[in-house]
Amino acid sequence: MKHILGLAVLLISLNTYSQDLGELFQEHYTDHYEEGLCEDNIANFVSEAKDLGLDLTNAYQVKLEKTGVCTYYCYFNPTNPRNYVRRWYRHAIFVKDGIVYDMDYADDGGVVNAKDYLSEMFNTSDDLERLEIYELINLSTGEYLIQKNSSDLSKRPHNTRLKLIDFLQK
Repeated sequence: MKHILGLAVLLISLNTYSQDLGELFQEHYTDHYEEGLCEDNIANFVSEAKDLGLDLTNAYQVKLEKTGVCTYYCYFNPTNPRNYVRRWYRHAIFVKDGIVYDMDYADDGGVVNAKDYLSEMFNTSDDLERLEIYELINLSTGEYLIQKNSSDLSKRPHNTRLKLIDFLQK
């Protein structure tokens, strides 16, 4: 009976720890970050969150890029990036319940309210209007709501694009 009670207490304590998505994100932000690999950083965080059984209801893995007429890539310049890295052409974030988790946001934690994220990370009107989601995964169902179907932007169906500003202001 003692062993069963001890096991139950251990499982409850492990479950309590694993329920904190913010703590897991901070661990990945400080200990598992690889510069220039935002898609991999977010994918690794999401993978561990799934492995730990964290609640991913209303959670989305978001990949974005700037669209429009460009010579090669449509670069955008974040205004509050980690390590002051500039000129991105793609980026990946995790969004849950109106909170953005961004491994490349600021130097002090990477978690911010979605509405604040837009104004603090991309404060130029050009970036806000032209940043579009090219891949959107509903993590509670595993469904791709938007899926990149071609590396050639001109071949992607127009209805598979969503502006980041519209998605985050829901």
